[in-house]
Amino acid sequence: MSNFFIILSLVACLVGLAAHGLMSPEMTSECLVGLVILLAIGQAMGTGLAGTVLRVGIPVVSVIALALYYGGGSKQAAVGIAGQLCTLALMVFGLYIMVSGPFRR
Repeated sequence: MSNFFIILSLVACLVGLAAHGLMSPEMTSECLVGLVILLAIGQAMGTGLAGTVLRVGIPVVSVIALALYYGGGSKQAAVGIAGQLCTLALMVFGLYIMVSGPFRR
């Protein structure tokens, strides 16, 4: 069921980029097919190294797509935005570790 939501978020992200003219429809469809294939391969490989690498690739591509969207297609702006998103993700992950620590057995 969680894969459905992953695919739904990929579709929303990539179609939004195509709607704003930052990606061509052909590139959008190729990215969607490629990412769904990566998701299927990652799930089939389980929790091993290859499966983990493929499952990490999907969020990375989503961050890049979001950065391109908010950067207006500029690569320099997208790199800055992606850096800020990664910093925010690290901060939230650190908060998660601090809050979840007392509740572990």
